[in-house]
Amino acid sequence: CAVTWRERAERLHRRLAPWPVGAIEQRRYLVAALAGEAGELVNLMCKDWRGECIEPRAMADELADVAIYLHLAAQALGVDLDVACNRKTRANDRRFP
Repeated sequence: CAVTWRERAERLHRRLAPWPVGAIEQRRYLVAALAGEAGELVNLMCKDWRGECIEPRAMADELADVAIYLHLAAQALGVDLDVACNRKTRANDRRFP
């Protein structure tokens, strides 16, 4: 069944129960987990470059993991991703017209 980002975040925050939201340990864990999931995505792409057959579902699953941890890390760091992405896009548009 489909869930919203809020519901997904609440489920994952329950797994992080030992740390209060925004605690330094939680922020460190989430950023490290984000890097780990991004690394798994890169690993799949490297296999693809070598000619190995990668299931589209595997790539989608890793992208989902990255997105989930990105949203959780942003929340723990107090970053509004919509605001940050809009600001960065405007800066890139000026930098790379």
